[in-house]
Amino acid sequence: MREYSFPKSHRIKKRRDYIELSKSGNRIQDRYFIVLYKKNQLLGSRLGITVSKKVGGAVNRNRLKRIIREAYRLNRKHLTEHIDINIIVKKLASNIQFEIVLPSLKTILDRACEKK
Repeated sequence: MREYSFPKSHRIKKRRDYIELSKSGNRIQDRYFIVLYKKNQLLGSRLGITVSKKVGGAVNRNRLKRIIREAYRLNRKHLTEHIDINIIVKKLASNIQFEIVLPSLKTILDRACEKK
């Protein structure tokens, strides 16, 4: 069960880490997300999520973050590299369902790992 946990050590928490990703990270996007990623020197991958107010109100933004965290948590075991990932949600994803996010995020994570 531990492989599916999502402790704080697997989250990007510092503003400077987000800025570093936006300046020097690689970029992949699909219909719903823009993903910035960069290899890190840590013991595991870390996730950051950015959802702007353009996407919707606080309830909707928090729902999207929960869905993305869950999809990442389920797909994390497929990551072959230690990378920092920032998922930026596009406005089109405002009413997206978990069943759409899961395969979309899996495809993006696979692409990020094979490009490294």
